Amino acid sequence: SLATPWVLQVAIEEVGWWRVVAAAIAGAAGRRRWYAHLAGPAVRAVRPPREDAPPPGQVGVVPAPAEPDRVAAEVVAALRTALPDAAYAGLGGCAVVTGAGEVLGWTARPGAVPPPAGLLAALAAGDPFGADQHPIVLALAEPEPDPDPDPAPAG
Repeated sequence: SLATPWVLQVAIEEVGWWRVVAAAIAGAAGRRRWYAHLAGPAVRAVRPPREDAPPPGQVGVVPAPAEPDRVAAEVVAALRTALPDAAYAGLGGCAVVTGAGEVLGWTARPGAVPPPAGLLAALAAGDPFGADQHPIVLALAEPEPDPDPDPAPAG
């Protein structure tokens, strides 16, 4: 919501005043799809301060990362140094996702299989931490391969 001056200012800094004005006009006219298209993911990810947010989110307006793919890559790189080899081998990748399931950025571990379409959105929907539209960082683990994928039928 662009209801407060602080959120509005950050939204303008993210995409420019003309897109924010056009999106606001579309929203006021009841054209939610036009609002979503004109505002774009950068504006939709801007949220006002929340009392339960970690710093600086409890006192400031925090936009989505400017380079979500880079953020995801940095998380994967940090996990490479922090995780044991066996645990890192099971890492599929990292995504920066809005609570509405909109993927802002994605980086896979080298050799990892990309997640199925819609999986990131499904994982981010209904965030149990109450982030709603706030950007969420997800680290995905790959399922372990089935040791015997096609057992022979008995008989």
